[in-house]
Amino acid sequence: MGIVQSIVVRWNNILEYIINYFKNSDTSEDEIEYSKEDFEELEKVVKNINDPIEDDMIVINKKSMLSKLYSLEQMIKTFESAFPKHYFDYYERIKCLKDEYQKSLNEYIESYDNESITFEIDPDEDLGKISEVMTLENEIKKFIEKDYKYSTILKRVQILCLKLNILYNTSIIYFRDGDKQKVVLQASRAKDTLLDIISDLKSSDYILNDKLKRENLLGFISYADYLIFKCNIRNSNLDVSDSLNNFAILKHVSGIDHIDQVRDFVLEEISNLLKLVEVIKEDSNYFIFLETLQKLQSDIYDKVRENSFWKRFFKAENNILNVIKLIGRNDIAKISIIERFNVEFDEKEIFFSVKSNTCLALADIFFKTNDPAVAVVLKLMYELDDNVTYKEVYLILLLFGLVDIVTSINEDDSFISNIKKQDEKYAYSMQDIEKKKYSVKNIENHKKAYVKILSADDYDLPILTNALSSKNFDYIVSGNSIYLNSFYFHEMENVKKSLNDKKAYNEF
Repeated sequence: MGIVQSIVVRWNNILEYIINYFKNSDTSEDEIEYSKEDFEELEKVVKNINDPIEDDMIVINKKSMLSKLYSLEQMIKTFESAFPKHYFDYYERIKCLKDEYQKSLNEYIESYDNESITFEIDPDEDLGKISEVMTLENEIKKFIEKDYKYSTILKRVQILCLKLNILYNTSIIYFRDGDKQKVVLQASRAKDTLLDIISDLKSSDYILNDKLKRENLLGFISYADYLIFKCNIRNSNLDVSDSLNNFAILKHVSGIDHIDQVRDFVLEEISNLLKLVEVIKEDSNYFIFLETLQKLQSDIYDKVRENSFWKRFFKAENNILNVIKLIGRNDIAKISIIERFNVEFDEKEIFFSVKSNTCLALADIFFKTNDPAVAVVLKLMYELDDNVTYKEVYLILLLFGLVDIVTSINEDDSFISNIKKQDEKYAYSMQDIEKKKYSVKNIENHKKAYVKILSADDYDLPILTNALSSKNFDYIVSGNSIYLNSFYFHEMENVKKSLNDKKAYNEF
């Protein structure tokens, strides 16, 4: 590149920066939000403008901006099914930026090849384009942290409440000692799930600072806590007063009067029971049930901490449901979810499964690292169904040498926490993994079988295959599809099932 052209290109970069600065001077802070890292990146670009470069030298870093846009594309896939409108809006904006980038790059290279003095700018040094990508990145991350994360946490706690309600009704029907122990065990697991949900809520400043979202989530969390409490004291000899002091929410949220909340929940459940009693108005027990429920209503304020109150409450539930069953109304003979927490679920709608949790976390890691091995695992995850477990995700991360990257992240995140738990439990060594890879590569060809793990476009394919080669995998490429030796997944039942449902290589 001639010295005159170098000066012109650098000057054009400075002009572009100034123009964009004044163009955005009237924009509010809410419309464009930059993090500390964003400003550092802009400072690097400005520093590069001021640094001298040698005559007749040119550096075109095609991967930099494209890789950012590519990682944003992976990130938005995590909410494609939950928020299709937002997904397609972001997808179109990313596609537009990619097209503009490629057009600018072609024009820049053409002007350089023709040795012409030009105002064309290397797109990776174009502050206007950098600003657009950074703005889009911040919008997507804000949407994920605020709206998507809220929706997924809400859906998780709603599903937990539904499952706990089913568990509680099951415990009314099956009340042998062995059955009761199973209910208490399930309630303990539900509490672990609830603690994970609370942890995710605590990690989101956006949600915590939004009063309506925060209060709605805390309402469902308190109700789930209450259902766990009911399952435990109905099916064990736990002291009620001790159990009331052992609510999960008390350890993580201050300023909540959970005893008042418990009273409200009980009163609402008694209202539901009163509605059920109206179905048996002609039964001789009708007035007895009315009197019992009215007595419980009046006692709730003074005796909610007493074991005797809850024994009377559970007995009333049992008697009312049994009489309703006797008149053949099994369809309504159950303890219903409190109306304000009753949510209709679409069975096809899947929120925050292990798969979606993993994809969201890996998309963020890929955005920060641009590690092609992370891209391979991310694309592989999209091929799997929602039954995949954290143990299977952990084993996949092991295969690709990514466990250390994930466990080194110091964030309060359920995905990272679960991978750390798996790592503590199994603690496979990298020597074991490499030994397995070596044995797979040396399997006789006629005994090998391959399963499709991903599809890639022409830009991705060389990057992804290089990552597989560097990790010493046995793989095959056919068209734009990559196939991996199926033996790698022999310990992963859900992964095998998902991949075996795809078209295998030996079927061509």
